[in-house]
Amino acid sequence: MMIALSILKWIGIVLGCLVLGILALALLILLVVLFVPFRYRAVVATDETGEKKVVYGFGVYWLAHAISVRKEPETDEIVIRLFGIPIRRMGGESEEKEDFSADDIWEEDFMDETSPPEEPVTAEEPSRITEDLARIADEEVKLSESSADEIGGVRETAIEELEDFSEEENRKEKKEKEKRKTEVESDETRTEEKEHLSPPARFAKAVRDKVDGIKKKIRNTFKKIRFIFYKISSIIDFVKDRASRRTVKKLMKELVAAIRYVGPKKISGSLEFGTGDPGSTGMILCGVSLCRLAYKKDVSIRPNFEEKCLVGDCTVRGRVRVVYFVRMGLRIWFNKDVHHLWRRYRRMKKDFKKQGEALSLDS
Repeated sequence: MMIALSILKWIGIVLGCLVLGILALALLILLVVLFVPFRYRAVVATDETGEKKVVYGFGVYWLAHAISVRKEPETDEIVIRLFGIPIRRMGGESEEKEDFSADDIWEEDFMDETSPPEEPVTAEEPSRITEDLARIADEEVKLSESSADEIGGVRETAIEELEDFSEEENRKEKKEKEKRKTEVESDETRTEEKEHLSPPARFAKAVRDKVDGIKKKIRNTFKKIRFIFYKISSIIDFVKDRASRRTVKKLMKELVAAIRYVGPKKISGSLEFGTGDPGSTGMILCGVSLCRLAYKKDVSIRPNFEEKCLVGDCTVRGRVRVVYFVRMGLRIWFNKDVHHLWRRYRRMKKDFKKQGEALSLDS
């Protein structure tokens, strides 16, 4: 008994250590994902070869280049690397396509034309062909039976889905049927009344029906205009509400802070420009000198007052941590004003939908 208890004790200790190790590993992975930053780099430059006006490249790195996505300015190929080993390539032309030339195609055609004739059919070939045909027929029968079973299963699932219509859709169908029924009955009564009327009375009835149709169109038009004004007034009230404005201001503040956080931390590059006219080049230089970017340490801007040119390159670097966006999402989620704004927006949208449905049913 003591031996069994000791064995169970050691099994429990081992299982507990294993569970604690798995939890510690999961916590470590979560902390690494949250706090280890994603670093990025982007390069934009003018093409010196003249084939393209602008070339660009970028790179995203995580965990000391353990995972990277890169595109060099010289190529159009995006390479995903894991621990320095390329695991996927996207874009660009493969080496096989580049090496495949017109001479290879001509050689293949020439070889096809000059290939030796096929061997004659022997006496054993017809029996083998009939066996193959019988085998293919049996396989087709089996495939047809399996496909019939699959079609039956799909048909059963489709019938089950069709039986699960919502009550709202059924109500709409009933309303449409009742409306059509009333329209048909009214048309029948009108035709019966017209048959019993004299020609002047028929003419007067037609004129009266035409006038009623015009009045109905005018009423529907005014209803639509009133509905449009109701929507505009509701949106204006929604925008003018102090709580809504305060909530939108908070959200805009969070968005601006996120853009600043994601923005590059280091910018370097050089630019040489010239229009060929010293006056216009000087005016452009005055406009560029008003930007704060022109006074960065690693940024060089040179005007060319003699020639018309535009040569430059720019490199930006930055880093992003996932924990920042998690904190931002939690701040927005636990904000009562945001929930109030969302509920009011959904209520207003539902009200617009009801008003539109009522207007379509009346028309």
